[in-house]
Amino acid sequence: MARATTRRMHDVSPRESWDRIVLLLAFVAGVAGGIALKLSGVHPFWAAGYAALVLCSYALLTYFTTNLRIEPEAIGDNCYYLGFLFTLTSLAVTLYFVVESGAEDRARLIPEVISGFGVALSSTIVGVFLRVLMMQFRVDLVARERETRLELDIASRDLREEMARSVRQIKSFTIEALQHASEREEAMRRTTAAMVTDIREQMGQTTEIVNDALREAAQAQASAAITAIRDSVTEAAQGLLNTAQAAESGLEADANAAHVARLRATERMTRSALAVEAACTRLAEQAAVLGTALDRASARLEAGDRHA
Repeated sequence: MARATTRRMHDVSPRESWDRIVLLLAFVAGVAGGIALKLSGVHPFWAAGYAALVLCSYALLTYFTTNLRIEPEAIGDNCYYLGFLFTLTSLAVTLYFVVESGAEDRARLIPEVISGFGVALSSTIVGVFLRVLMMQFRVDLVARERETRLELDIASRDLREEMARSVRQIKSFTIEALQHASEREEAMRRTTAAMVTDIREQMGQTTEIVNDALREAAQAQASAAITAIRDSVTEAAQGLLNTAQAAESGLEADANAAHVARLRATERMTRSALAVEAACTRLAEQAAVLGTALDRASARLEAGDRHA
């Protein structure tokens, strides 16, 4: 069973330690190369150029590489300290050679030490230059904050203007909607009033037509009843006339028969009178019923007009 690895409090991940590894490699390369060049006896400017090349390579590598990129201020500080360390290393090696040489050679080595000291300072100069250069790429938080505040102010002002414009548009739309609704309501009111007027006129015309029809029907029924009564009375009178003529013709033949015929004629006349009276009564009842029906129909039509 594998033992679980524990993370220390101030430990960093491998990706976060790459910049430290590169810094250590640059230091080792610069120191080792400077010592090797000094021991090989090449011109001091070659050693100074090598130190400057190591410093520039470190700065470019840590600035443009994504996995190794750190803050420009930290890169400048590292270049400055590396250049200072290269200078101290070069001076230490030069002093070591002076100390190890004999007394007769020290006087000869003093000019070389002085020139070597001047050349060794070139790495410090390059480091300071790189530090100043990297400081130019540093993000100015105050300026960035000022720019951000200005951008926020501009954005908030634009937002307020847009909101005010939107509010004005909403108000305009609301006013137009209310106006359209009022116009639509007025148009509906006029249309409804016109429809009610038309319906009322049509109801009035229908009422007149129904009244005329009822009046004509009542007149037709009354005329039919009167005609029937007239026919009944005519038939009864004709019967009486015939009976009277028959009685008069038989009066001379038989007085008793005439008396009987007279009685029968009287009875028939009585019946005819009763029939006429009954017919008149029925005619009066039918006229009353027709009048009541006409009144009810007129009342319903008037109620319908008022309701419409």
